[in-house]
Amino acid sequence: MRRNWATALLHDIGKIGVDDKVLNKAGKLDDDEFKQIKSHSALGYRVLKDISIMPELAIGAGAHHERPDGKGYPKGLKGDEIPRVAQIIAVADTFDAMYSDRPYRKRMNFEKAVSIIRDAAGTQLAADVVDAFLRLVDKGFFRAPDDDGGGTVEDIDNIHKSYARAQAIKDAHRTEIAEGREAAQEQEPETESEEGGRLLDRIRRRHRRNKHRKTGKE
Repeated sequence: MRRNWATALLHDIGKIGVDDKVLNKAGKLDDDEFKQIKSHSALGYRVLKDISIMPELAIGAGAHHERPDGKGYPKGLKGDEIPRVAQIIAVADTFDAMYSDRPYRKRMNFEKAVSIIRDAAGTQLAADVVDAFLRLVDKGFFRAPDDDGGGTVEDIDNIHKSYARAQAIKDAHRTEIAEGREAAQEQEPETESEEGGRLLDRIRRRHRRNKHRKTGKE
């Protein structure tokens, strides 16, 4: 168990090779960004593979995104081809991703997160590992001490879509503001020239009035 715990701590070490902008992006990733994210598994394996005293470190880092249905990465392993330590990390990692706060949402409702884990058994996650997880949930494990039953109950895809829409509106608003500022800056020289001309006219008129007054007195 201690070795699995140590492996879990380092399973995402490959993300040191992923651009910070991609790692910290709150919205849905595009294809190129997702490709970068997926590269962290193979990179993590390369970083840890020479630690011979604990070979499972590299195995966990390299295979924790493999899926029993073969749709995972980086190698598309299926079922029992996936190392046991990676199967365990996959369940823990999936739950943590949902039951943790993110820049674009608060953590997911506990029961909702557990139900998604349950539904992923046999496809995304190893069924027997999910069963073990659910037995621990029934015993009161994993729920945060400050959990009062709240949290979002939306699916992850819907959350990403909602955030993307909100972000698009914000970006459009920022663009409008930027374009408005640029237009104003382009007009500033002309405006300043007009104001300067009006000021010069006022000075000339005042000068003529003063001159007439002086002439009249003389």
